[in-house]
Amino acid sequence: MKRTLLLALCIGACSTAPATPGGLVRLRDGMPVCRVPAGDFICGDDQGFGDEPKPHVERTGEYWIDTYEVSNAQFAAFLNAQEGDVSKYVDPEVRGLVRDGAKWKAAAGRENHPVAAATWYGAEEYARWVGGRIPTDLEWEKAARGTDGRTYPWGEELPDATLCNFLQTGLNDTAPVGSFPKGASPYGVMDMAGNVYERVAARRGQGSIRSGAWVCPMGWQMRTSDRCGYRPGSSHSAVGFRCVMDAAPR
Repeated sequence: MKRTLLLALCIGACSTAPATPGGLVRLRDGMPVCRVPAGDFICGDDQGFGDEPKPHVERTGEYWIDTYEVSNAQFAAFLNAQEGDVSKYVDPEVRGLVRDGAKWKAAAGRENHPVAAATWYGAEEYARWVGGRIPTDLEWEKAARGTDGRTYPWGEELPDATLCNFLQTGLNDTAPVGSFPKGASPYGVMDMAGNVYERVAARRGQGSIRSGAWVCPMGWQMRTSDRCGYRPGSSHSAVGFRCVMDAAPR
């Protein structure tokens, strides 16, 4: 009951119901969420590339993060709940969402695949719609790796077709969210490696994406510290998102 009340305070009018152990379901969109406690964690990687930092300690507050990437069906419901023009929220050139008269719907067979047709503006507005926001870079990494500095969400085992969706898995496409439960993070968050890249909050006008994706050929791209620069205004069939919600003050 305490957890339900806590999350309800976080998202205002949106109600919640118990979900899997340690988590809750957000009734606005049916998304299970996982709690990430406040505290320190090890960020970065000695073998990092580009702008990945060397290992060091960072700290976050407490927050709740979506267990899964936002799906096509969930995003279509959001679009249909909006008033007025939603063209800036969706890129019709990216597959996954289709028009059905005046309404949007997920393409057949892709209802539970991660939404890639959402623009940056659509992702931000969806997060507000459910009472949350796009995770920061640090929040995303902590939820992916926990506090022990592990290389991958599941630990140190090299990526394979049972752990995440990347090019070597052989799907050559997105998979339904949560298809690789063996690859869950220490907090129970799914698909923090592979499937689609995930947007993190832009800083100083610069965006970045995390997690690797189904198009990535190399296992090292699945590391929890891996990141790529990405313009907030861009869309791609391998880029999606998930939301976080702040914990209520205690």
